Amino acid sequence: MILPLTASAFTVYYFWKYVEGWLFIRMMLQCKDFIKFVFIRKIMICIGVFLSIYSILQYMGWLGTEVQLTDTVDVHYVEGTILGPYNSTYFALGQMSPLCFLFSCSKVNDETKQLHKVLYALLSIFISFPALFCGSRTALVLIVSSFVFYYWVIRKMKDLAVLATFGAILILFFSISKGLDFGSFLGENNRTLERAEFLSDNKEQSVKGRSLYFLLAFDIDRYDYSSLVPFVGAGFYVAPMEGRYRIGYGYHNAYLFSFEQLGCMGFLLFICLYYRTIIRSFRYRRYNPFAALVFAYVLGLVIVGPAGNTFWRGNATGNINTLLVFLFSIGTVNLSNTTKQYNYVS
Repeated sequence: MILPLTASAFTVYYFWKYVEGWLFIRMMLQCKDFIKFVFIRKIMICIGVFLSIYSILQYMGWLGTEVQLTDTVDVHYVEGTILGPYNSTYFALGQMSPLCFLFSCSKVNDETKQLHKVLYALLSIFISFPALFCGSRTALVLIVSSFVFYYWVIRKMKDLAVLATFGAILILFFSISKGLDFGSFLGENNRTLERAEFLSDNKEQSVKGRSLYFLLAFDIDRYDYSSLVPFVGAGFYVAPMEGRYRIGYGYHNAYLFSFEQLGCMGFLLFICLYYRTIIRSFRYRRYNPFAALVFAYVLGLVIVGPAGNTFWRGNATGNINTLLVFLFSIGTVNLSNTTKQYNYVS
């Protein structure tokens, strides 16, 4: 099909960004034996700390929540909104914060001294702030589910219980200091829970509505080229619908998005990616320190996928998709330089 020049340019642009990401991943994998987990973890923990500091300042109103989209268009967000240092949405923050949190949890797991464990546990809780308070229900479910899966796959559920209890005690302490009960403190100070309650009555915006949209409300005839959608998709990252070109975004459902963009083939390839990543990361979890993290994070993505578009490009997420695929790739191979040091799973 022939798209208008502007729409075609955006299609080519987004396609090239995937090719660019693929080239980067291929180059990095050529030197995979030189990739040090401890070095990558330090970087991810530092990123997590920076994100939390920035988000807390934004949450307290010390940083503005006004985003300039163009020279003439500004977006003003309500007080308490957290976008982090990214663009006009919390999509990127909702992806990065849980990922940094998992890397920090792995540091807690690797420490042998109890004092160090406690300090890194506190740091992990601090890093989790953006995912818990930014307003994204997807980020909240992603960080909680991947957290549980991580401690399950490394077979340290007791540590999971200790860390979760530790976090609950801290929240309880802060709630008492404010003269509120546990539930009131969370409800009045957490934009995520406020938003979840506000949208729960909206059939389309509720978690159930988004999860079941494909089965209950998806209308393929709304696309301008509906007869081609099952075969080639609706138009790569433009997806015209009822005469409107949806450039750089699509349905708030990772699985439906893959079908919308590339038809049945795109959907099957997406499922295959998740399946192979989960199987291979589980296989190498004993020898590759990235593997357990990747396994937990991808399983979290599988759960939030029906209600959140947390994997694909677009929605102001920049190159985070490339980072995720790179981690998927490095977490599904046997890293010979870390076999002895990180063989911690029985």
